[in-house]
Amino acid sequence: MAHSEADRIIVIRLTRVARRIARWRTVTSEREAQAVEDLREIAGDRTDLLAEVAGLAWGFGETQPNPSVHRHIAALCARAGADTEQVREWIEVGRHRSAFAGIPPATVGRPRYWR
Repeated sequence: MAHSEADRIIVIRLTRVARRIARWRTVTSEREAQAVEDLREIAGDRTDLLAEVAGLAWGFGETQPNPSVHRHIAALCARAGADTEQVREWIEVGRHRSAFAGIPPATVGRPRYWR
């Protein structure tokens, strides 16, 4: 699961494109099709990176206030060709990250008024 710097940049770009479209309440079919094409172009033959974005969004989004946005991100990546087997693995990683996202920072060494 360790990525090169180039892979991390691709994942960031994929996430941004998918999130930009998924946040809209109503999306025309033309805009959605363009987003899928953009995702394909960015990913190239890296269906594993599309799977990572899709799975992380789905798994993390399950506990978020608006899970439909995260499901939409996953659906866009799936339409762009994400490897479905790898999506399942990344969903678990997303769930794991979500479980730790709500943990408040440690209070050790902080001033009393911060606690």
